[in-house]
Amino acid sequence: MPCPSHPVGGTFGSGPPAGGGPNLGRERSRWDALGDDLIGTPCLLPRTRTAPTRRTPRRTAWGVGEIHTKHAVIRFDSSPTEGDELPGPVDLLTSAFAACIIEHVERTGELLPFAFDLASVEVTAERQDRSPGVVRITYVVTVVTDEPSDRVDLLHRQIQRQGATFNTLARACEVSGTIKALPSR
Repeated sequence: MPCPSHPVGGTFGSGPPAGGGPNLGRERSRWDALGDDLIGTPCLLPRTRTAPTRRTPRRTAWGVGEIHTKHAVIRFDSSPTEGDELPGPVDLLTSAFAACIIEHVERTGELLPFAFDLASVEVTAERQDRSPGVVRITYVVTVVTDEPSDRVDLLHRQIQRQGATFNTLARACEVSGTIKALPSR
């Protein structure tokens, strides 16, 4: 079976993953060494795909920016100091993280199936000023459901495994959180 991660063939030993890079020579020898032992074995490496996304941020007025994405316009604070009215870039980042979690509650609810009435998430980002960045994200997912606790835990594991934004941020900083279930009335 062809492997889309390799430019030639579909088995181990058929070349480095697509994309190359600065260590291409070293990667080739590593892949060729793998191929010597595993020739004919189907490749089980994860596929990468390019998501067709395009965002166009622009400054519209002093301290106000806009992002045009799909059919939405998101206004954000682009001033050098933090404002109170519009979200800043870190606010948008944590909002995307929260949206990822809610999306996966919905998606997992359909796949498992997992019955719930309402889901919400509270996200907190801890920033550092020196070498600016987000160093820690914590979250609490609240689900109104009558599902047993083992199913609620399964939902939480699925959120942690399947969320693209969740996993991207987990590679960049510490991410930890909990899920709690409230009974339906």
